[in-house]
Amino acid sequence: MQRLDTRGLLPIPNYKTEKRFSDIIRQNRERIVQEWCDFASEEIEAARRLNGTDVEDHLQEMLVAIAADMETPQSEIEQSAKARGQKTAETDELQPAKQHGIQRVLSGFSISESSSEFRALRASVLRAWEEDRTLPISEVNLQELIRFNEAVDEAWMESVKHFHRSVQESKDWLIGVLGHDLRTPLAALAAGMNALARSNNLSEEEREIIRIGDSSIQRMHELINNSLEMTRVRLGNGLHLNKRPINLGDLCHALIQELQLAHPGSNIRVICESNVEGMFDVDRLHQVVSNLVNNALRHGASDHPVTVRIANNEDAAVLSVHNEGSPIDQDTKDVMFRGMLLNGNGSNTHSYSVGLGLYIVRQIVTAHGGRVEVESTREAGTTFTVRLPLS
Repeated sequence: MQRLDTRGLLPIPNYKTEKRFSDIIRQNRERIVQEWCDFASEEIEAARRLNGTDVEDHLQEMLVAIAADMETPQSEIEQSAKARGQKTAETDELQPAKQHGIQRVLSGFSISESSSEFRALRASVLRAWEEDRTLPISEVNLQELIRFNEAVDEAWMESVKHFHRSVQESKDWLIGVLGHDLRTPLAALAAGMNALARSNNLSEEEREIIRIGDSSIQRMHELINNSLEMTRVRLGNGLHLNKRPINLGDLCHALIQELQLAHPGSNIRVICESNVEGMFDVDRLHQVVSNLVNNALRHGASDHPVTVRIANNEDAAVLSVHNEGSPIDQDTKDVMFRGMLLNGNGSNTHSYSVGLGLYIVRQIVTAHGGRVEVESTREAGTTFTVRLPLS
């Protein structure tokens, strides 16, 4: 049994008949790099668009760092911390792995594709070690294998950390673009439309063009708001509610008046079967009702009304939005609340639009502790029903 030195460091094995693992990595570096590139080019779609240097990326430097890490003495405490992933300080040895993670994001790799490279790297190095091994497996010092796997895992996790951080920065940038840069020109367009609409010298055809333009601007605002909400939710930030006592019927009546102004010629009815008061987030429920009604206007039969119904059902508020028209097929029902790509006719083969609105509806309703359901048949039409707890 080997003794620890006075600093409590685990000794690096000194073989007389067996090469050190780190030396095997150095001596087989060109082969390992080639196998890395072959794997990426054969198995990863994004890698096929890169030249050889970009596929190789920072692997040479990572191999040097892994070999150096294996030769660096470490105490039992340090080894235990590393095994638990508790080594958090960024060192020069981890810089190649960090840059690799960032480069893979810019090259269009997914997190699983980038991770698969490290799996292939581990297998490639172990094959080289197996071919070079002279001692029987029973006499191999497992400390070498442990140190190698620790070093690969550490490089992998560093790469993943910065891959994720780079993706997060891109998402933050997207939120900034959606939240400000796209809204600014829309605000200018809306102001221009309002100025034109005040003219007394417009023909009916010109007024109709202005109405269509204004409706399109409202639709863009809706898409931007829904995209922002979906992005925030999927980033893990969740929806924050600001509840206060409100009358659901009053909220719906006021909102429907606004929607009818935004959709001239639309027929939207509000039926309050009972007085419904509860603790809700007003702005969020505005989004729910607006998304459901806009969805009904967009996909329902234009010669039939959209009906918004509010009622009490024991300890829950029940809000339903109904429209006539073509029914929703089962395949669409299965994905329509997930923010998937949807077609207004329920098809998944033509003329796609992003089904963000219903995804946001479900997230808001769920945050209130409620649920949303849909029933759709050719005979009865389509009804979205939201149930929200009153207590």
